[in-house]
Amino acid sequence: MAAKTITRRLPALQEHGAVKDSNGQWRIPVEALLAVGLHPGKPTGPDSVPGQSTVNVQAEMDDLRHRAELAEALLAAERRSNEALTLALRALTAGVPAPPAVPQTPAVPTTEAATEQATAPAKRRGWRAWLRGE
Repeated sequence: MAAKTITRRLPALQEHGAVKDSNGQWRIPVEALLAVGLHPGKPTGPDSVPGQSTVNVQAEMDDLRHRAELAEALLAAERRSNEALTLALRALTAGVPAPPAVPQTPAVPTTEAATEQATAPAKRRGWRAWLRGE
């Protein structure tokens, strides 16, 4: 019989006469072992946790399995969302053209038309005109 088995059953063994002596050694009568279902000289099977049946363990395993499946589904949805956002960002940044080159203007206007053009307020252009290069 394993020491761990006896350690787990100490509370029940104490109820049936097991005591700890002054040296810290446990004194367990054979009657106490038999009373809690232990048989000296025979190996014991795996100990069950008191108050927990196989049905409870199975239900807990099913719950944990379900929670793991939900977590995996959420992770997959998050990955799909990240991929969609990455594609959208690439599409938005890939098609932006470079701004058109600004023609050099002479520092001093040479004609009256150039003088009028330089003193006239600038005409506002829309973004479509800017894209067409107007």
